[in-house]
Amino acid sequence: ALGMIAAYLCGSIPTSVWWGRAFHGIDVREHGSRNAGATNTFRVLGPRAGLPVLLIDIVKGFVPVRLIPNWSGLEPDSGPWMWFRVALVLAAVLGHLYPVFAGFKGGKGVATSFGGILAVHPGAAAFYNGTEESFMDRWGNAIYLTPMVLGALASVFAAAWRFLGVQPVDDTMVMLDRFCGLPARIRKVEDDAELSSIEDEIDSILRAQLMKSVGRDEGSSDIAALIAAAQRLDNLIYQRRKLLAARAPSYGKAV
Repeated sequence: ALGMIAAYLCGSIPTSVWWGRAFHGIDVREHGSRNAGATNTFRVLGPRAGLPVLLIDIVKGFVPVRLIPNWSGLEPDSGPWMWFRVALVLAAVLGHLYPVFAGFKGGKGVATSFGGILAVHPGAAAFYNGTEESFMDRWGNAIYLTPMVLGALASVFAAAWRFLGVQPVDDTMVMLDRFCGLPARIRKVEDDAELSSIEDEIDSILRAQLMKSVGRDEGSSDIAALIAAAQRLDNLIYQRRKLLAARAPSYGKAV
């Protein structure tokens, strides 16, 4: 039990989160795919941050699976010993997926899984005793391939899930799309009352998004984008009001 806990804690080290905060002052979970993994670190911070994060994530899976069994009291290369190592891989990956040190919001566990599998399968042929088949001779390849196949299937399922639109609609993108359509409306307005109506619409969108983002740290960048768009729209409304006010006297003189 202690070994499983140790593997979970090792996997829980949020490499990308700590690296981003320490050297770049950001949380990678607020940018890109919002995933706390090496891939998103490459995407958001570049290879200088992504490469060390990738290597550390691999080590997170390799080290506990390689070292902890030495203190388990189990006979090396035996069935229980090998299955214990497989359990350690799962514990380390679970730690990466749900890290206790980062609010249980982690990555996908690909690099950590790779490190764990690398430690589990040193090569079945190395364990052949010459006269009888050892546990690794019989089951080594299955133990090695099963996590990889399951991981691949999980990735395919996740991609299909997203492709089929099962993921919830991103409300922030919908609101940004609405904002993008407002400048054209503002430039065509010929009435101050309609400008006031547009201002009310902008305020309602901002209030709705602020309410949805309460208590969610990852929503701060979205709010910043919406506020920046609202400021631009306010400036367009101000300029349009000035233009309408400048036109008003000329209408009066023409009459």
